[in-house]
Amino acid sequence: MSVSVLTVSVIHPNGSQDEVEPSWDVVKKALNNVMLEPVWLSDGSCLLVDEEGLLKNLPYNPLASQVAGQPLVGTAALVRKRLVKKVLG
Repeated sequence: MSVSVLTVSVIHPNGSQDEVEPSWDVVKKALNNVMLEPVWLSDGSCLLVDEEGLLKNLPYNPLASQVAGQPLVGTAALVRKRLVKKVLG
């Protein structure tokens, strides 16, 4: 899959990835309309994850965890630095 810096990467726990339009509504829908929590990365990008993922016992997400440098669960959306303002407002 070709990854574009102009899209948001949705990273699933099984390792598959989708690219979606960089808008809040599209990203929220791609993550099943859950309450989202940003996990900020050192380069100014962020991963959006389900705020209640641990409480919901969602599966471990190895790729998102590797990107974040900390354990993450459930589906995550990687919002690159140049798109943060567009997506998060």
